[in-house]
Amino acid sequence: MPISEVLDQRISPPTKQEVGEVVSLVKIAFASLNPSSQCRPTMKKASQLLSSTQRPHLSKPLHVTTCGELLALDGFTA
Repeated sequence: MPISEVLDQRISPPTKQEVGEVVSLVKIAFASLNPSSQCRPTMKKASQLLSSTQRPHLSKPLHVTTCGELLALDGFTA
């Protein structure tokens, strides 16, 4: 499923500068949905990830990136 189908269509697409932040947020959100509490990030870890300046890099535009591709990106471990 393209990530564009998950994002709210009512708001403007993210700018180039915002894409890394959107990718980080989506990765943290999906990690937080893991049914195993052992695999979910703690609130402290999620906060650290949100505060981090390290952002995953996309090799293609966000609107054509699938959720699977996004979750497979390196950059940080939630």
